[in-house]
Amino acid sequence: MFGTVPTTGTDIKVDLTGVFYPENYWSNNLQVTDVTVDSTVTPRVAWNGTFKETTGYGTFALPYQKDIYERPASLDLVAGSYSGIVIHDDYLDPIGYTMTLAISASGALSGNDTRGCQYAATSPCRGRIATTMA
Repeated sequence: MFGTVPTTGTDIKVDLTGVFYPENYWSNNLQVTDVTVDSTVTPRVAWNGTFKETTGYGTFALPYQKDIYERPASLDLVAGSYSGIVIHDDYLDPIGYTMTLAISASGALSGNDTRGCQYAATSPCRGRIATTMA
């Protein structure tokens, strides 16, 4: 989803653009549509709310899971090779190129895409995994 997420205390109310990947659609049969989210975060308990788009609406409830959100950070958990098709750019224009990314347990990142771009970076892992529900 693209958009700015303003918060007041534990309330999150935002209008944004929702994007689904191929073969998934909003209730209006679009892959890109405007969405309004109205929600509340109860620290270390849950994030609950509603969402509404052009022709549909729904609710969500995401319980806080201490064993997931408060475990020590580890690059071992994400080390590996990943590949996928980049669907849209920041302006929601279809671009459809393939990107491959490799992440090592030491924090080295490298990759390339079918446009000819190459990527390289390092990412040290420190402390605990950060979450928006902390």
